[in-house]
Amino acid sequence: VQVVPNITGLGYVFIHDSFITKIVIILYRFAFSQLQTVFFQNQDDRQLLVNKKIFNRITQLIVLPGDGVDLTQFSNVGVKDNKIITFLFVARLIWEKGLHELVEAFKLVNKNFPNTQLMVAGDYYFDNPSAVPLKYINQLVNKNIIQYLGHVNNIGDIIASCDCLVLPSYYREGLPRVLLEASSMGKPIITVDSVGCRDVVVNNVTGYMVQPRNIDSLFESMIKYILLPFHDKYVMGQAGRRKIEAEFNQDTVIKTYLKIIEGGNRCS
Repeated sequence: VQVVPNITGLGYVFIHDSFITKIVIILYRFAFSQLQTVFFQNQDDRQLLVNKKIFNRITQLIVLPGDGVDLTQFSNVGVKDNKIITFLFVARLIWEKGLHELVEAFKLVNKNFPNTQLMVAGDYYFDNPSAVPLKYINQLVNKNIIQYLGHVNNIGDIIASCDCLVLPSYYREGLPRVLLEASSMGKPIITVDSVGCRDVVVNNVTGYMVQPRNIDSLFESMIKYILLPFHDKYVMGQAGRRKIEAEFNQDTVIKTYLKIIEGGNRCS
């Protein structure tokens, strides 16, 4: 059976170079030894596995624009001129997604600008060694620091209700889908100069890029967004939509898959 795997991010194991990392590299070499084609979602992951000599010389390595976005489902709603500015965080609740850094930055933001709020959407992953504890989330809710939405199915509606989406992840992302979805809906984004995340944002054009695990950098960018005139916020969101239309359309991903299937697992 021919297989075309999609490396959607190297994740927790590749954040630190540990004994487990070495085992995983050996398993990758075994599993991918006979494959003709492998998909990646960013150039950083592709280069890392090439450097680790995972693939044979004839393996074709193709970088896709993530999973792509359905531009009709995540339609262009743009930025609204709201009295309360809402920042939205959407991710699995593990520390590497940057929730702690965001919360600490938002505390400073809210102290200076009380007309702001932070919404958090995402499910718990207690089996993960880096799981965010339930107690931590409850404390934030009880102190009115965040609004916790839990697991949501209507993510498009949640994004539509926010002003700016923030994902300060230092996890080895593939290409964070929520960044694509938010930009597709005309929302400015704040994310980090890190694997996967940096591929979605154009700094000061479609949003802001901050340094990983840097609360001050995150705080400064959130303040910068708040002080931006409404027209400029709208223009920033529309620049994000155009980038998604040009580079991350779901149709592009589907066509690449079809070329592989129809071409006998090769893509020109």
